[in-house]
Amino acid sequence: MPSLGRLAYKGCQIAAGTALCALLFASEEARANGRFPASNQLLVAPNDSNRLWLRATQGLLTSTDRGCTWQWICERPLGIEGEEDPPLAITDTGAVVAAVFKGLYVSEDLGCSWRHDFPELNRFAVDVTVEKQNLSRALLLISAGQGGAATGNLNQVWRSADSGKSWAKIGNDLDPNLRLDTIDPAPSDPTKIYMTAQYQSESGQDDVGMFLYSENGGETWVTRPIPGTNNSYVAFLSAVHPTDPKKLYVRVRGPVVGRYVENFLLYSANAGETWQEILRGPADMLGFALSPDGSKVLVGMGDSRALGGTRPVDRAALGIYSASTADHEFTRGVEGHVGCLTWTADGIYVCTSEFYQGFELGLSLDEGQTVTAVMHLAGIKEPLQCPAGTDVANLCDERAWNTVCAATNRCEENTFEPLPVMLPEQCHAPRPKDESDDSGCGCRIFNGNSASSGILLGLFGLGWFAAHRRRRARSATPL
Repeated sequence: MPSLGRLAYKGCQIAAGTALCALLFASEEARANGRFPASNQLLVAPNDSNRLWLRATQGLLTSTDRGCTWQWICERPLGIEGEEDPPLAITDTGAVVAAVFKGLYVSEDLGCSWRHDFPELNRFAVDVTVEKQNLSRALLLISAGQGGAATGNLNQVWRSADSGKSWAKIGNDLDPNLRLDTIDPAPSDPTKIYMTAQYQSESGQDDVGMFLYSENGGETWVTRPIPGTNNSYVAFLSAVHPTDPKKLYVRVRGPVVGRYVENFLLYSANAGETWQEILRGPADMLGFALSPDGSKVLVGMGDSRALGGTRPVDRAALGIYSASTADHEFTRGVEGHVGCLTWTADGIYVCTSEFYQGFELGLSLDEGQTVTAVMHLAGIKEPLQCPAGTDVANLCDERAWNTVCAATNRCEENTFEPLPVMLPEQCHAPRPKDESDDSGCGCRIFNGNSASSGILLGLFGLGWFAAHRRRRARSATPL
């Protein structure tokens, strides 16, 4: 993403103060791939609850100790070129599946190697998901985006029944005038599959969001328009109820209306025949989670900082909103930016922002009322250590790591000398030093029952800003 510009900087000064804004508008040199560091999807490996995966604008991060320390994977092994945040899924074996514009990428060795040998799938992969009751089965969307069948870019649904090793197309190709966006099977009945898409008319004036519903595992589809959607209000499937396959939620991402962006949440109790708006806000709905029993819904309002600052949000509205699914009466718990929500057996993981909340990933043990730090940007210990000859070893070079290392305050900006790993409080409990542990922290695996309730508000931000200023002053050349 390009710099947010002088006008955005001036507005930020008014809202947040000069020091914080200077931090937020740091030079492109201090941002991975020119984009502001942000985390936006968290996954827990089903075969190892200590293994976390975090999608971020600076690459893919993975932790083997529930978030105490992290290793970094650059974007090139995943086929990412430019500003792209590919949807990720994890199968029962721990294989990571990525839907990238260049196609399907699968890693079966914890991120070191990425298979891309799926010729029919090496184009416009836009979403991927796994069945909740059978994690060996995954669904993948291939979508034209534009141009349709005339350019050879088809709209298709594919399935893997063997943890991502092989894939087969389901049913016939879909209407080439659709741009497919999201897909999810019903957790309680995977023969029922839902999609959202955008119908693209020749003029663009008749574009409308579409809801697609299959009752036979994707062999045939029923298509219905989604009320209130068009080429400015784009719908994304958020979740299907865990026990009732007819109940589902769709987030609608809207344009700037007045001063701020406009998003709203739709709910259907009858598989998309009718819809009810249950929440609207002047910020981007970047997080969504349903409780495992389907009794509670959480929505995370955040600041996507998208499109060069042309999506301004009302920062007073940011936070986690929760409601009973019986009445959808929302109240706000934690305030501040939310980039993702993931409901797990350990609690609810929350993507936040180091630059506003003082940490990058948190965990809530009280359904969004409070959040405790789990990960700091400066907790990225090192690049992922992979054997010679693997994709990561071949493609993730030192220069790319140096950029990320400096941007996250793990290295001095000019010398790239390592700085101490910044650990959340719960990782500081001493344990016997293991000879293979070179982190210098002796940190233990995170246990939700012993999580600290203190939130390190602004600590990293102020330290990062001071260090950044100090380095710039040190390297400045007199005129």
